[in-house]
Amino acid sequence: RSFDGRVVATEVDEGDPASAIVRIAGQVNEPLVTMASHLRTGLSRLVLGSIAMRVVSFIDCPVLIIGQRVPAAATPVVEVRRALVPLDGSPLAEQALDAVMAIGFSQLHIVLLYVPEPGARDRPGERGVDPDAYLMAVAARLKERGFTVETAVRQGKPPGTIVAAADELGADLIAMTTHGRGGLRAVLMGSTVEQVLHAATRPVLLARPRGEGVK
Repeated sequence: RSFDGRVVATEVDEGDPASAIVRIAGQVNEPLVTMASHLRTGLSRLVLGSIAMRVVSFIDCPVLIIGQRVPAAATPVVEVRRALVPLDGSPLAEQALDAVMAIGFSQLHIVLLYVPEPGARDRPGERGVDPDAYLMAVAARLKERGFTVETAVRQGKPPGTIVAAADELGADLIAMTTHGRGGLRAVLMGSTVEQVLHAATRPVLLARPRGEGVK
């Protein structure tokens, strides 16, 4: 297969695949791990059997996952132009922006999406977030860095709404942050990330949190 003149190195390892991937990525400067994952149904299969999910749970660099619903003829990763980044008002969620910018896609158009969590405003002590004002503030910081940015607010259950918005807005990938605490089950069970991975028709870029969000 042709890689358009790019430098390619190969390595063969023995043992547990997930452990080997994490180890080799640790030897590379600013790595991005790209994996295909079938994400078969069944919780025990998902949590215990997916090499991709084990890698996401333990690796420090971003992981780009090509799920089973992503068409084989989808736009190659090197041609990513539009990245959908779901935000929830937290610095942790904004870490996905750090991962997207660090990869250095050329002429990147970032779409910031906010999906209000159902019932959040009705919970005792819950501080309301003005979605439009919040997104505009984040967009302003990104524009100062030279990115083209648009914002969108959608209503509905976050996982399905995120996947539908990616299709509607023509995103080439979805970028999200995992909370990365409490082990693999805590990362995946019942999480928005896990549900998006199952349903997405675009590659999903996952990043574990590190420090603070976009400044």
